[in-house]
Amino acid sequence: MDGVTGRLDGEATVRNWMWAACVLALTGTSPVRAACLDQGRPCCDYCRMILEHDHFGGEIIDSGKTRLTLDATICMAAYWYTRADTARVRTIRSIAFDRPSERPNARKAWYLRSDSLRSPMSVGLTAYSSAAAAEAARQRHGGRVLRWNEVVALVRDRWQLSRQY
Repeated sequence: MDGVTGRLDGEATVRNWMWAACVLALTGTSPVRAACLDQGRPCCDYCRMILEHDHFGGEIIDSGKTRLTLDATICMAAYWYTRADTARVRTIRSIAFDRPSERPNARKAWYLRSDSLRSPMSVGLTAYSSAAAAEAARQRHGGRVLRWNEVVALVRDRWQLSRQY
């Protein structure tokens, strides 16, 4: 500080602004979403891949009305497992693979895990509104029909396996 004018020198001013910014960032009450646009195209709030497929993914909305857009069911389950305050989640919706305009509740939806179906993140996981639709897809593509808790377990197992190496 300058003893004559009482003003801070340039280095101290920058240091104080940086300190204030850190304090504000750490004490904020709502999560700050990182910029995630590439030439105006949105991307996944979990993996940061550009959203290019309208038959996959979903969204999570918490009680604070924060909306997360996710590229794939596996990203949604990974977010649920690793980052979500599940008590605050108000809505979690998948995109139905066979009817992309439908957004079934992810916890009540049916999923097909099949190596013959290519999905974002290369897991071969697709969502369906009904057991009948999932079973019809399984008849065509092979694989295994799962429920939400099994999808989360799949993520948990892969997550734990990847941490071992």
